[in-house]
Amino acid sequence: MSKKSFLPKSPLVSVRADTSIGDCVRLLRDKSIGALVITSANVREDLIGIFTERDLVKNIELIHRGNFWDNPVRAIMTATLRTITVDQIKSAPKIMARYNIRHLPVVSEEKGRKRVIGVISMRDLFRTVMEQFDFDLDKVFSGLPAQALVPPKRKNKLAGVFSSDPKFRELVDKSSKLTKHLIVKAMSLKADLENMDDYLARFEVLVVDLEDMSKVQVSKFLASVHASKTKNSIYLVFNPLTLAPEVNQMLHKLSERKEIHLLAKPMALGLFYEKFIREI
Repeated sequence: MSKKSFLPKSPLVSVRADTSIGDCVRLLRDKSIGALVITSANVREDLIGIFTERDLVKNIELIHRGNFWDNPVRAIMTATLRTITVDQIKSAPKIMARYNIRHLPVVSEEKGRKRVIGVISMRDLFRTVMEQFDFDLDKVFSGLPAQALVPPKRKNKLAGVFSSDPKFRELVDKSSKLTKHLIVKAMSLKADLENMDDYLARFEVLVVDLEDMSKVQVSKFLASVHASKTKNSIYLVFNPLTLAPEVNQMLHKLSERKEIHLLAKPMALGLFYEKFIREI
C-alpha cells in the first residue's frame, strides 16, 4: 500500500491553546469532526496538543460542576501526543491500534518545532481500506467447500432508536443495513414517555437521543432506566452544552452499569459505528 493511500483526508482544524472549551466543542459540532489540533498561543503552527471527543467525555462532569466552558482548552486537551511524519505514514494503522488512539497528527519538524500538516483518523483508515477492497470474491472463495461459505446462524436482535433528529435516525437506519440480523426501528420522540418501560424490556439494543427533550422528560426517562432491571444495552446520546448539572449527575451514575453507554455530541461517525456495530 503506498504512502499516498494513507495521506490525511479529514479536515484539519486548529485552534490556539487559549480558545475556550465551549468554542472548541461548538467547532467539533459545526465542522462534524472528532478532533481539533491545538497550537501555541504565540505561534499558530507550533503543535502542543489535541482536543478530541474523548477529552470532552472524560472531563464533562468536572466542566459542568464548575461551569468551566469559558476556561481555555489547554486545561483538558491531550498534551502527550503521538505523532508521525509523512515518511512514517504506512505505520499509522499499527500505531493507532497499539496505543488505542483515533486521531494521529502528521507533522514536519523544523528547528525543534512540530508543524502539523494533517491528521489521520480511524475513519480515514476505514475509508481507505474500503476503497481498496476490490477483490473478486468469487476468486477468493474458489475451491473452498460449500459449507465454509455459509455464515453461522446468529440470533436476530431488535434495536429501538428514539430521536427527534431525522438525520440521526437515518444514520442508525443505514448502519443497521450492514447486518442481516439486526432489526432496527428508528422512531421520533413523542411528548409522553409512558411506553418507555415497555421499550426498555422489549428492545435488546436501545438508543435514546436526549437532545430536544425537556428537563422533566429527561428526568422521567432516566428514572425509568434507573428502576429498570433490564440487562439489554442502552445508549444515551446527549449534548453536554445543553445538559443540566443534575441531569449530568444522573447520567454518570447510570453509566456505572455495564449495559449503559454514554455518547456525547458532537459524535464522530466512526465513534457511533464503533459503539453501535459492536452489538451486531
